[in-house]
Formats: sequence, structure tokens, C-alpha cells
Amino acid sequence: MAENQEGNSLADQKAKAQEILERSRTEIAEKHVKTSRNTLYVLAALFFLYAILYGTGVLANDIVSLVFYSIIAIIYILLALWTKSKPQTAVILGLVLYLLNIALIASIDINTLYQGWLIKGIIITYLVRGILEARKIPKKKTVDTDTLDGGLV
Repeated sequence: MAENQEGNSLADQKAKAQEILERSRTEIAEKHVKTSRNTLYVLAALFFLYAILYGTGVLANDIVSLVFYSIIAIIYILLALWTKSKPQTAVILGLVLYLLNIALIASIDINTLYQGWLIKGIIITYLVRGILEARKIPKKKTVDTDTLDGGLV
């Protein structure tokens, strides 16, 4: 009987250790997703700064650039907010948008491809790390409800 209690205790300890390990992994993954979210906010701020500089005529008096950079900044803000419910999808889209922006600017002036390579590398690293870690966050269980009366399906 003592062996049985000892066996249950050992199994309980293993289960508790597994739970702690899983929680630790989830917390680390959520930390990296939060870093990716903050990176998206930083990108939004940079694009709003570009929009202001183009709109006020500091860099150029170009209304098309003002509108373009403003729209991109708004998209980054929306993606950052979306990371709270769908982190992997939002960060993937943020990375794709960033890479498309780099490619678009490089198609206009190829020299911009290697200008600021360190910052570009850091941003891409944070976003890729967020994508990889977002896969480790357990999916939240949702309850289907009927849209007419709010009851369970």
C-alpha cells in the first residue's frame, strides 16, 4: 500500500512538473509574441514619422507618399492589435508587409536594400522569432453560440 501511495505521489509530481514546464514554455512564447507586437508598433510609428516628414515637405512635398505611409502605419497598428487573438497570422502578415515594403523601395532605388541593414535585420529577427514562438502558445477553446438567441449550439 505504501508503494502505491509512493507511485501516485511520483506520478503526481511528474504531472505537476510537466504542467510547470508547459506553463514556462507558454510564458516564454508569449514574451516573444509581445516583442513582435511591440516591433509592429515601432514600425507603425516609423511609418507615421515618414508620413509626417513627407506631408510637411521636410523630405519631399509628396501627397502620395504621405497617404501610402499613413496607410501602411495603420495596417501595422491593426496587425499589432490582432496579435492578441491570432498572433501567428498577424506577425506573418506583418513580416510579409515589411519584406514587400523593402522590395518595393529597393525596386525604386537598389541602394536602399543595404542601407539600414542592421535595423532591418533586427526587425526581421524579432518578427520571425515571434512567428516561431506563436506556434507554441496553446489555442484558446471557443464556445460556439447561436447568433439569434446567444444559446449554445
